[in-house]
Amino acid sequence: ADRVLSLDASGTTGQIVMNPDRFPDPATRYPLEYPLEDLLFRHLLADHDALLVHACGVSWRGAGYLFVGSSGAGKSTTARLWRAAGATVLNDDRVVLEAGRDGVRIHPTPWFGEHPEAGGEATPLRAIYLLRKGSDVAFEPVRPAMAAALVFAKSFPPLWDPERVERTLATLGYVCQQVPCGWLTFPKDARAVEWVLAQE
Repeated sequence: ADRVLSLDASGTTGQIVMNPDRFPDPATRYPLEYPLEDLLFRHLLADHDALLVHACGVSWRGAGYLFVGSSGAGKSTTARLWRAAGATVLNDDRVVLEAGRDGVRIHPTPWFGEHPEAGGEATPLRAIYLLRKGSDVAFEPVRPAMAAALVFAKSFPPLWDPERVERTLATLGYVCQQVPCGWLTFPKDARAVEWVLAQE
């Protein structure tokens, strides 16, 4: 390892040790560069009833929508369609999902996919859609327990920490009981956006 991060029991204080043979001039390197930054965020998010999800997140007039999928499922296409409609794209690849005191929200992150124009701010979550490509719009509701399992499979939990994984699962279970979840089959045109907005 070129870097080792040790955290105390609280997970809030720690120390990074860098191998000088790997870093001739440590002052020019970002100690938390990938993958350490990613791992640290996963660890800390679990302590705040939040997790990082492989998804596109958009904000439309104060309502947030989360479109979950693996690489190639259509997250970047979804971002393009919603941006064209006038929505704010929080991110087209990784979004923070949080079950906080103010309700369920999604947050932007700096880890974008094909669309670097990500931004915005935390937005109350209205629905979770699991993406499928198709020629017509179709929706298949998913029960909360199954939805939680499907979203977990497309998330980035701290798998090295059983307690935090358990907390992440509890967070997802709560979230999927609070907002509608289901499979969204979508074509590569504005009909997908129109269908989602028509559900309001």
